[in-house]
Parts: sequence; structure tokens; C-alpha cells
Amino acid sequence: MYLNYLRGGSGLGDPLERDPEDVLSDIHDGYVLPRHAADAYGVVVEKVDDNAKHNSAVEGEWEIDDEATEQRRREMREERTEDAKPVSEWYEDERARIIEEEALIDDIKKTYASSMRMSDHFDTFFREFWNLPEDFEFDLSEQAERSLDNRFDTGLRPMWDNYTQRHKTWADVDDEPYVPYTWLNRSIQSLSGPKATFGDHKQATDDD
Repeated sequence: MYLNYLRGGSGLGDPLERDPEDVLSDIHDGYVLPRHAADAYGVVVEKVDDNAKHNSAVEGEWEIDDEATEQRRREMREERTEDAKPVSEWYEDERARIIEEEALIDDIKKTYASSMRMSDHFDTFFREFWNLPEDFEFDLSEQAERSLDNRFDTGLRPMWDNYTQRHKTWADVDDEPYVPYTWLNRSIQSLSGPKATFGDHKQATDDD
């Protein structure tokens, strides 16, 4: 069994403008830890009861300290102002960071390199947005390059012979490349046994 559980998405809007009562509800519902409420949302809470009344992974009941919350949010806004920079300056710094590959770990570079290799549309967009040279390529380690090559080599084998047609409809992109490994028409139920691979064409039966 494979479980992929994700939580904590970026959400929409400024965290400092979120209603403190909504943050409190997230605490009681187990989505936000009390100690993170002040860091992420500028909402200061304190425990008022050790016995939880909610179905929650967080022990106890909490309430908002309105005065402390107002002060915390004011301090966070002041910190933002001190750290802020014009977008044009940020853009130039980030562009130089990409070109010089400053503090970019292999996993990050491999992600972008993979996307650029898979999609001409993304490759063009990425290069134009950051005003990159036409011959720009991420300098990957030998291990990362081998991993990327293996991914695409695997995708080109006949047993993965599927076309990525679905996303053309909503993306309205007509020049997407042939990337056969992205979607499969087989599942684990297609395997004939525990040691079988997708290269085996024998289908599983009800007796397997």
C-alpha cells in the first residue's frame, strides 16, 4: 500500500490578514500547531484548559490574546518593511542566482532541467522570463544527470508507449513533445505476480 499525504499548502492571501478566529479553529482542528500560529499568522494564543473539547491532535483548549496578536502583527509588518526590496532589484538578484547557480541544490536544478526537457513551452517561457542565454543549461552533477537520463530513456521504451494528449486540451498547447512515461494505461493490477514488471505482458487473473 502506498500513502501520499499532503497538507500545509500555501493558501491564498496575506497570512497576516487572516481572521484570527479561523486560525484558532485550525488549531483546535489539528491543522496548525499553537506555537506556529504566531510565526505564520501573527496570532498569539494561550491555553485555557488542558481538556480538549474538539476532535483534535492538539491537547487542550486555546483562546486568542487579542492585544498580543495586534502587537505581533504590527511587529511582523515592520519587519517586512525593513526586509523589503523593489521587485526589479529582486528580479536581478534571482536572475543572477539562476545563471550562476548560486545555492541551487541538485534536486532543484534537476526539477527545472526535467521540465525544460519535457516541454518546449515551459523551456521557452522559463528562458524568456529570466532572460537567459539560448545555450543556458543547468550544470548537474553526474548522479543527477544520470538520473535524469534514465528517466527519459525509460520513457522511450516501447512498453511505456502512451502519449500525453490530455493536458493539451486545457493548456491549449499544440507543440508538446512525446513524453510516453507520464501517464500509463496499466496499474498494479496488471502485474501477473509479485516479481513481475510492466515489461511482462501477461495480465493478472482473478486466480492470481
